[in-house]
Amino acid sequence: MLLDKDSNLQKSLSKVSTSRSFAYITIDLLVIVLLLAIMLITTKPFITLLGIIFIARQQYALCVLGHDAVHRRLFKDKYSNDIAGRFLINGFSGLSFDGYQFTHLKHHQNTMFDSDPDKRFVEDFPITKGKLLKQFIPDFLGLTWVYLFLYYLKNAYASLKSFKSLFINYLPALGMNFLLFSYFFVINQPWLFLFYWVLPMVVIMPVFMHIRGISEHACFIGDKTQMNCSRTIVNPLQSFFIAPHNLNYHMEHHTNPSVTHFNLQKYHDILVSQGKLQKHNLFTSYFSVIKFITTK
Repeated sequence: MLLDKDSNLQKSLSKVSTSRSFAYITIDLLVIVLLLAIMLITTKPFITLLGIIFIARQQYALCVLGHDAVHRRLFKDKYSNDIAGRFLINGFSGLSFDGYQFTHLKHHQNTMFDSDPDKRFVEDFPITKGKLLKQFIPDFLGLTWVYLFLYYLKNAYASLKSFKSLFINYLPALGMNFLLFSYFFVINQPWLFLFYWVLPMVVIMPVFMHIRGISEHACFIGDKTQMNCSRTIVNPLQSFFIAPHNLNYHMEHHTNPSVTHFNLQKYHDILVSQGKLQKHNLFTSYFSVIKFITTK
């Protein structure tokens, strides 16, 4: 942590806002409703393709808010964060919130050390550009999603020690997805549930996650100060898809996980003005990061 934990500034940056959390969730949900409405009336393939990409982005954005719930930054108590996190991550990625929480907190405790469960995803870097491109093939085939589903399911059981609890925790998400499928069924187009909802979740979202994951930590080693094991990419347009809700300020998040997502940019600006951020960890494009972590 680069700020005094008892300082007024730290308290201000870390203050949880229930109203803002509800607002962010509501806006992301309403955008999905709008996108689905547009896609149901359009006959243009290009608009449909854009819609699928943007729905994947919205699903992903809601999962990122679920990430905030892991850190108890959405609401003020653990119970509300867990309920919201399960709805957001289970419901909009199909992956287990409990499994993700189990591994993600370990990731923060031991970032890029051997005990970091996420190190396996980036430990081979730097790699050739050709090998990197091959890494995306499983994403587009839906195989990455299957792997992550089983991976987080296994870790959820390791955390909960009960298949019954695991099933109960999935019920709200299953109910939400069932209602959405029922709507498409009622309008005699059940296949659209797969095309407009499952496809973005299983194929497109893992691509966004993959780019973000390698951009954040590839080519770093463990550092207990958290100053040299992650990077920040300041590019609003690219981050809109790759790292929604200020997740691109990743070094800031690792050095101070209690800062709410809507204050991460402010925290970034403060650290830059104080000269506390390492320049080699700051990038202005995901393309430049890819260039940095790959060889010919």
